[in-house]
Amino acid sequence: MLENRNQLEIEQKLKREMEREGLDALILTEPETILYASGFASHFLYDSRRIGTTLAVVRKEGPVILILNEIEKQTAENQCKDIKMETYPVWIYIDGVEDDGLEKPSQPDMMVPVKIALDFITERTAEAKIGVQSPSIPHDIWDFLSNCTGVGSLYNCEKVLNRARAIKTDWEIGLLRRTAKITETAMLETAYCIVPGMSEKEILSIYRNAAFSQDLDVIGAYTVSGIGAEYSIVQIPRNISVKENDIIRLDGGANICGYQADIARTFVVGKPADKAVQIFDALYRAFDTGRSMIGPGVPFEPVFHAMQDTVRKSGFEKYTRGHCGHSVGCNIFVEERPFVAPDEEQEFTAFMPGMVMSIEVPFYSAVYGAFNIEDTVLITENGCEWFTTVNDSLFWPRH
Repeated sequence: MLENRNQLEIEQKLKREMEREGLDALILTEPETILYASGFASHFLYDSRRIGTTLAVVRKEGPVILILNEIEKQTAENQCKDIKMETYPVWIYIDGVEDDGLEKPSQPDMMVPVKIALDFITERTAEAKIGVQSPSIPHDIWDFLSNCTGVGSLYNCEKVLNRARAIKTDWEIGLLRRTAKITETAMLETAYCIVPGMSEKEILSIYRNAAFSQDLDVIGAYTVSGIGAEYSIVQIPRNISVKENDIIRLDGGANICGYQADIARTFVVGKPADKAVQIFDALYRAFDTGRSMIGPGVPFEPVFHAMQDTVRKSGFEKYTRGHCGHSVGCNIFVEERPFVAPDEEQEFTAFMPGMVMSIEVPFYSAVYGAFNIEDTVLITENGCEWFTTVNDSLFWPRH
């Protein structure tokens, strides 16, 4: 899959946004932004979350520069194209590399790759304006960069990244369409299997197997589940089981090349309480209201208010959300900007062609459990393409 990724197209998007903000370079430190900019997913960085392990440098001219350790270079050479690579040594012995026989650190000094990144920037512009991911940079790296460049030379580049990533390339759209459809099928297969007495662990296992079995490119299959009154979101499955007449929520998606789907299906095992039906029907009407409004150029704010107000007018006057949808892409936490929300501070405040958005109407109840109606839509030049089709009744898939 990565061999079909258009590196130069993504690089040019980043450079256009850099020019817009008056930046000379970016130093990217988070795993998903490095993946976006270079096409490389650093195992060390994704797993350790140790900022500095891998870096990507984007300059106004020339290719993206990937700075990584020696043990990962072979993978990057296999998967990436049209970028420059620079390595630094780690504690691992590799027969035949240039530093063969030299002493190795027990753990690498994170200032080494940071200094390499800075050298690539200052070799062209001594007083460069550098965009950094300041919310996640540790103090020692921030201090090092500040001391070398002056704190006035460092700028938060989140706006650059958010704008570039909001409009997807054709390759990204294809991935997100594929992951959404895999997820939809996996959730349907899982729903058919759920019976009273089944544990949350069994449900999640069925779902993961259903996702992985469809496509060899699937690298992850995440979902959060709600069972009966247990609405809370968990990382480790709970010791709970399905009871007759429980409401079930499956919410999440399959992951290919770091791009994750996000859809949701809510249904009943047995016969739902009247109140549960009222909740679901209110949410579905709200979703349908939003769905009918969405298109290129449509502002987020009226869609948000129309969806929220529909739920409120259906008997849930206190229903309040911060957003009713979000972009999807290569973020570790699947929700990314822009949000379908009345937020004028966002980089985009309207649906634009090339956006891939998950539209959702969740509802949590300590009595009836978790509900969510969520599907994924591509905004096109002339309208929309819905990747998935949410169920319109709790009696799913057993009509």
